[in-house]
Amino acid sequence: MPKLPMKKMKNSIMLTDGPPPKWVIKIQREMEWLIDGAGSRKPPAMRFSPHTWLPSIDVYETDKQVVVLAEIAGVKLEEINVLFERNILTIKGDRKDTKQGIRRTYYQMEILWGPFECEVTLPTTVNAEQIEASYENGILEIVLPKQKE
Repeated sequence: MPKLPMKKMKNSIMLTDGPPPKWVIKIQREMEWLIDGAGSRKPPAMRFSPHTWLPSIDVYETDKQVVVLAEIAGVKLEEINVLFERNILTIKGDRKDTKQGIRRTYYQMEILWGPFECEVTLPTTVNAEQIEASYENGILEIVLPKQKE
């Protein structure tokens, strides 16, 4: 790979093939610390969205149907709302913090609580009259039969 010509200017940084200067390593570590700290180790002081988390979703297609799986462990069945309109499937719900009101100190927090909403645009036209859903062991399964052509 040909090297690009570089001019040396006052107060500039030159790229080299050697290890980065110590001050660059220090900034990198500080940035990693900041990013890691933003990764929900503690409850957020403020939220910018009313939807605080998104469930993991799988969508697959067979010859006769489209299947959507949503991992929503800890959400009660009565807290789940599934809507279908214009080939878009919307899953809404709310995972309630069962220990709410108890004073506690977190050392690690990865389980997110609160409302969620996700939309899935289906890859093909389905028969809205025959959609079936089931919920077991924290997995919501929605089976959408394909529209016969």
